[in-house]
Amino acid sequence: MEEKIREQKRARTVRTDYTAAVEILTIWLQHAELKVQDKTSKPQIIKESLQQIQSELPAMQEKLDQLVLNARVICDKSNDEEEKALIRSKVDSLTEQMGMIRSWIDEKKQQIGDCLDSWDRFLTLYNTVMNWVKDKQDVVSQPLELNSLTEAKQRLHDYTGAVKSCKVIGKTVSEMSKELEHIGETGSIGDLSNMMEEAETAKAEVEGHLLERHALLHETSEEWEQCERKLREVKSWLDKCKAQVEASPKSKKKPLRDQLANREKMMSDIAIQKSKIEVSIEKLQVHFRSGVTGGGCVVETGEALKIELDSLLGIVRQQSTELEATIAQVEQYQQVVYCRNIYNIQ
Repeated sequence: MEEKIREQKRARTVRTDYTAAVEILTIWLQHAELKVQDKTSKPQIIKESLQQIQSELPAMQEKLDQLVLNARVICDKSNDEEEKALIRSKVDSLTEQMGMIRSWIDEKKQQIGDCLDSWDRFLTLYNTVMNWVKDKQDVVSQPLELNSLTEAKQRLHDYTGAVKSCKVIGKTVSEMSKELEHIGETGSIGDLSNMMEEAETAKAEVEGHLLERHALLHETSEEWEQCERKLREVKSWLDKCKAQVEASPKSKKKPLRDQLANREKMMSDIAIQKSKIEVSIEKLQVHFRSGVTGGGCVVETGEALKIELDSLLGIVRQQSTELEATIAQVEQYQQVVYCRNIYNIQ
């Protein structure tokens, strides 16, 4: 009698343990599935959840093993075929779910590992972009003060390199976008979207300033080179004219009117040369009013040439006046001689 009572008590205990284990395992498996399949949390949080589930897994597996034993005992003692079928179905279902959880954990761990690698790469790329932005902001913040064509060409060279780096940093931004997309496939990207937008905006702004200044320096350098070439041409012409004027005694063998015509043409050419200087410098000065400072040396060179031209003009004008006077005297003398010859003939 006592043995039967103990056996009944054991049976109730087995059923109680079985029912409790089913409830605990069902709740834990549901909770574990939600955590393993979570894509709304940051990968760091998901990793912690996986570690927590994995730490609980041995105890839950032990509970499942005990449940299987209890289920077998119940089925052996029960004559209710329907009950036994339900118990076997429940055991199979819980066993299958446990296997799926194990499989999902292994798969998710790999995904999260890759995701965290992408997260680290994203941050590295972000720092690369922002360091580039800071470096190029320092470049564009420096005033474009140019005191010579050599300086202008050097700054143009520097900006050409900076503009080329925009293409490289553009690829870096594209890589950031790819890493962000990969992270989003596994979990939440968190604040990374704001960092992505910040990097894209900062890169675009700096690139715009670099392109604008590069274009300005390119145009300024070209105009400056043309201006200096014009000034050299004027200087060469001026030196030739000076040599010609200084050698004027040799040219006295030429007819007076030819000498006068030469001086009149020279005075006209001096005006043209002065205009060439003024136009060339004004075209260059346009750029110095558009963001570039300096260039005083070119203006000084131009003014010095104009002074020399004015000096030459004064000399040539004096020679012209003297030639005109000489021609007038010669014509007067010729008139007197002509009149005498007519008188003598009569």
